[in-house]
Amino acid sequence: MNNNNGNRLLKYGITSAIGLLAAVMCFFSDVNLESLGSMPAVDLVMVLCDAFFVPGTFLLMLGLLFWVASEGALDGVGYLGSCLVKTLIPGKRGEFERYGDYVMRKRGSRKTGFGFLCVVGLVFLAIAAVFWMVFYMLY
Repeated sequence: MNNNNGNRLLKYGITSAIGLLAAVMCFFSDVNLESLGSMPAVDLVMVLCDAFFVPGTFLLMLGLLFWVASEGALDGVGYLGSCLVKTLIPGKRGEFERYGDYVMRKRGSRKTGFGFLCVVGLVFLAIAAVFWMVFYMLY
């Protein structure tokens, strides 16, 4: 196994572990250990659906946000923030950069490779959809 596959497995593994930890936390925020055995199957499946939906949605939206930011959709916000900081620092008022120059400078330093967040989020949402279907079959 080469280094690229090792890094890919590490990214997917850590992201999946964090998502599973969040799912377990969501599950046990709704269910007590004492009531787990006496809980109806419909309620258990509903809680499992919610437990996988929350981290799945979070991971998918975080991955999409990173993707949009890496494409340059938030360059205007970054430029505005840099202008605001330069305005508030005494002695830096005359050193404003043009927006086009700012975008060209930022274009070379963009980070990519956040697709694993979307993939893991979609897997969690698929698991939540399976529990959702099972819920409606039992309901």
